[in-house]
Amino acid sequence: MNVLELESIFQKYEDKEVLSDLTFQVEKGELFCILGKSGCGKSTLLHSIAGFTNPYQGSISINGKTVFDKRTNIAPEKRNIGLVFQDFSLFPHLSVKENIEYGLDTKSSADKTKRSCELLELVGLQGFESKFPNELSGGEQQRVAIARALAPSPELILLDEPFSNLDPDKRIHLRAEIKEIFKKAGITSIFITHDQHEAFELADRIGLISAGKFLQIGTPEEIFNSPVNQHVVSFLDNGIIIEDAKKLSELQLMNTPHFFPYHSLSLTHDKAENTLQGKISRKVFQGDHHQYSVMIDTLDLHINTAKQFDLNQSIFVKFDLEKAKKI
Repeated sequence: MNVLELESIFQKYEDKEVLSDLTFQVEKGELFCILGKSGCGKSTLLHSIAGFTNPYQGSISINGKTVFDKRTNIAPEKRNIGLVFQDFSLFPHLSVKENIEYGLDTKSSADKTKRSCELLELVGLQGFESKFPNELSGGEQQRVAIARALAPSPELILLDEPFSNLDPDKRIHLRAEIKEIFKKAGITSIFITHDQHEAFELADRIGLISAGKFLQIGTPEEIFNSPVNQHVVSFLDNGIIIEDAKKLSELQLMNTPHFFPYHSLSLTHDKAENTLQGKISRKVFQGDHHQYSVMIDTLDLHINTAKQFDLNQSIFVKFDLEKAKKI
């Protein structure tokens, strides 16, 4: 069952199109990530779903109910969506318990307390009821923000770069916690990020967006291992696409573009089957290995190996054809 459905969404600011013909669905209980660089349209897309901005074309439905189209525009507060912002947006003068209960005005005091206790247990903050935001770490504040978003039992939660204000070590730890919390709660969520490692760790599916269009939608494994075009490969920097007919012929491949993940490439001194000759243009020490940049005409390859080679050395790159995929 789809909790969210977007159909042919277009959006523009001052005659500049920032979203173009976006169509996708999010299933119940799914963690869907919108991944892209700054300025690609991901925040605009999130704001359109929330109702903070209106597309000029398209439709948005939540649990089968249209919340936006050319005849309908449901107000943000009536879309039953929870929001988690990158700055947490907790009320500094309210306790943790009061922050969580803030959106539960229609419930009795006993019901509010019951709900906040349930959520404090879910996010692992039992005993923090009376603390104030300035007494919490960044990760603890983020968990309170998530508990507050979950409190009214929304049909969908939207998270805007939820880990960007945390230290890298805390960010990694909290990602695993948040995924467990959302799966345990069975909540459907969409989060936006520019960090592909964050997306790969958290998401069930990813929509990779650039210039207001989806380049590819799929599981992390599908996007990483089977990119659909050069734009996806360039964003992920996880391999190369060979399209040149001469190079394909040298590798004994048919004249069809092939994607080679970087782990399918290795360096050798000797010309052999399925090798192409290049030159080492960069060498970076990375502890137990070096990363080498190898230029083969206009191809710039990045290869990690513990073997030692010299800068500007002529070298052969061996391609593992079994790991290649047609594009």
